[in-house]
Amino acid sequence: MIKQMTSELYKPLEIKGWTVLITGASSGFGWAAAWRFAELGCKLILVARREERLKELAAEILTKYKDNEVQCLPCDMCDIKKVEGLLAALPLEFQKVDILVNNAGLALGKSPAHLNEASDVETMIATNVTSLIVATSVFAKGMVERGRGHVINVGSVAGHESYPGGSVYCATKHAVTAFTAATRHDLVGTPVRVTCISPGFAETE
Repeated sequence: MIKQMTSELYKPLEIKGWTVLITGASSGFGWAAAWRFAELGCKLILVARREERLKELAAEILTKYKDNEVQCLPCDMCDIKKVEGLLAALPLEFQKVDILVNNAGLALGKSPAHLNEASDVETMIATNVTSLIVATSVFAKGMVERGRGHVINVGSVAGHESYPGGSVYCATKHAVTAFTAATRHDLVGTPVRVTCISPGFAETE
């Protein structure tokens, strides 16, 4: 067995006790992120449309990590008014969010650009872009005021390259990439970090 040693040159950030809000937490990357942050001892706020799935995940996490605190917050990220009210909907002890994982997103249809359905376009832009931008505004303000925090946006390789049948989805993920870069410029003088993760093809819902 290889013994793990703490580097003298690079000290990992201790985030035990930090509050982490994860959108799209009921499955896929959000589900995986919830488990990883739980393992690190963070307080979790799980956000998704499917309340029952959130409750199941919370129960499983609390069974394994009994000292953790988990708050479930059902919300359809396509409903921007509800996204604006996320902070106010949280109990006071969960309102100081230290890490925001903007993970909620979806892809609808594979039509070529000239056959896109307007309803699919609106849903993808609202969920993948508008809600991410609004959630960042809602929670990053407090991070800046408190002097610590991290905004993590889950983008995609589709935010760097495009493919046939993905005109709208690729456009939304390019927007996430650009928004992340601009946000990093805006917050460069603060202790708040901004990251974009761009996964490739993966088995998620």
